[in-house]
Amino acid sequence: MPKTKVLVVSVSAGYGHIVAAEALLASAHKYFAESVDISHIDLISVASFPIRLAYKDGYNFVVDKCPEFWGYMYKRTNHDRAEGIIAKTRKYLEGKFSEKLFDIINKIKPDHIICTHFLPAYIISGRSDKIHRKTPVWMTITDFMAHQYWLVKGLAGYFTACDEEKQNMGERGINTDLIRVTGIPVMPAFSEEYARNESADKFGIPAGKKTILVMGGAEGIGGMDGIVKELLAMEGDFQTIVLAGRNRKLYSDLLKIAEANPGKLYPQSFTNEVYHLLNASDLIISKPGGLTTSECMAMGKPRVVISPIPGQEESNADIICGKGAAVRAYDLGSLKKCVDELMRNDKKLERMARNAKQFGKPHAAGSVLQEILGSNN
Repeated sequence: MPKTKVLVVSVSAGYGHIVAAEALLASAHKYFAESVDISHIDLISVASFPIRLAYKDGYNFVVDKCPEFWGYMYKRTNHDRAEGIIAKTRKYLEGKFSEKLFDIINKIKPDHIICTHFLPAYIISGRSDKIHRKTPVWMTITDFMAHQYWLVKGLAGYFTACDEEKQNMGERGINTDLIRVTGIPVMPAFSEEYARNESADKFGIPAGKKTILVMGGAEGIGGMDGIVKELLAMEGDFQTIVLAGRNRKLYSDLLKIAEANPGKLYPQSFTNEVYHLLNASDLIISKPGGLTTSECMAMGKPRVVISPIPGQEESNADIICGKGAAVRAYDLGSLKKCVDELMRNDKKLERMARNAKQFGKPHAAGSVLQEILGSNN
């Protein structure tokens, strides 16, 4: 019996869209190897250098250096009256990406297309006549509350993070019969069980002490140096892991601080084994990105959320805090207060961990693929 061909199309604006795509590939290879032939294309990779620079690096610069402007634009475009803006943006970007994208689609001839970003979904749905045959297009939304841009009509189906998102999309005109609450795809490793001491040993971290993990995303952004100083100044018998991502300067600076504070700080650079760091930790401090949130939930880890990107990450924070799986710190003073309370209150920490585990969807990637395969019947 021939395999079902699946093409995943992502956009490397932010890290989450790519990770969700990679999670779908990993899950397909692990659980559906005999039935699925899957491939992945980052739409930005087929664009010209100026477009790649503007879209990818421009996004990272704006959300890190000009978050208030990003928040303003997010809210301004997140309503029906923004349709004119959406149409103009779509028309412009179609001209930059569409030809190469349709060439790839017609070469692969997929049975299904999954988009982990709204841009390829807009392009494909707007020019479906350019595809060799009618191919179902699906959308995996990588935040916990969909922005107007995600509401691309005419798709085969939508995969959302939570019930609240499904309801909101229905209220904004998307047929809820087409919406599946699967969760945001995370790598299969986040669904597996690990011994804490083995996870800690992989990174040279003592396993027998309360541990806080500070995460700043793949690029190591979010005022992490200030967070570290606050944690080191606190009383209490705990240690801190800091994931600096690809930020080499931050990692170098943290190593110097760690040398001056032996046994209290353990800096880490970029790693593909974040699940081991999560497993070795009792409390996570991080921005509430959609993928980071999903990974923490999958492993049942309580969090203090900080520095959300105005717009999508604020919505993510509202959802998970409402579920009792996280608390929000609005500044360094409130961060210190939140951490101090949780480090002294094991029952609250355990309750938040249970809530996170209950809300988490570690098998989201497999659920997405199962839904798509089921639609073949």
